[in-house]
Amino acid sequence: MAGEPTKGTREMQETHRARIQTSKLISRLQDNANGSLIDYKTKNPVEMTQGQIKSAEILLKKTLPDLKAIELSGSLYLEAKVIYLDQVDKDL
Repeated sequence: MAGEPTKGTREMQETHRARIQTSKLISRLQDNANGSLIDYKTKNPVEMTQGQIKSAEILLKKTLPDLKAIELSGSLYLEAKVIYLDQVDKDL
């Protein structure tokens, strides 16, 4: 794919590291939202602080595309073929 880093390069390693960190942040935020975030040492439920949530939000904005509405303009050419039922029977 164009723009993808070459296999084995430092740039690719950094890309993979960023993707892993992003998935960890998303998982932690989802667990916090669902009330299923657990301290692995004590096995007790915990909640993220507002500072942790804000920090995760800032980091995610740097690694994930923002899904804002995008307006596309231009023209579109579409070609359609209409098949009538009596023609379908003849083709079979």
